Amino acid sequence: MMAQYNKAIGKILWPQEVTYKLCLDILQETDVGMTIEEMCRIAIHKDNQVLNYLGYIWQMEHNKKLRDVVDSLENNPNIKRVNSRPIVLKWLTDPSDPTDLKTEKKSSEKSENSNKFEENNSETGSDRSDRSDRSQGQDKEGEAIK
Repeated sequence: MMAQYNKAIGKILWPQEVTYKLCLDILQETDVGMTIEEMCRIAIHKDNQVLNYLGYIWQMEHNKKLRDVVDSLENNPNIKRVNSRPIVLKWLTDPSDPTDLKTEKKSSEKSENSNKFEENNSETGSDRSDRSDRSQGQDKEGEAIK
């Protein structure tokens, strides 16, 4: 009897799961990246349950439910974050596509270069402060130069 009941009812999906699947479908339908706000706008028009779940606040810092959905989307190997501010997600047709890897390598190289630049500037800044102390008539330890 329970088997018949399960067939009649079907699987009930949680609102977060419904929202995740709908956002996944929306991203699959587009060839370019999409902002979270635009994705939410489309999703609430397609399914009233998504509207009831997410509401009209589509900034992740103010909507924990949206943050959970976006985190789940970013964990999908076929989805890539293209931009951070505003957050733009893109569906990758082939996650092992070499063009996507090149893009990721370039962004990681840029971040490594910026970190090296910051390290060099911080070291330079500390030398400058030592020099400024010396120019005031003090040596490196802060004692007066005679």
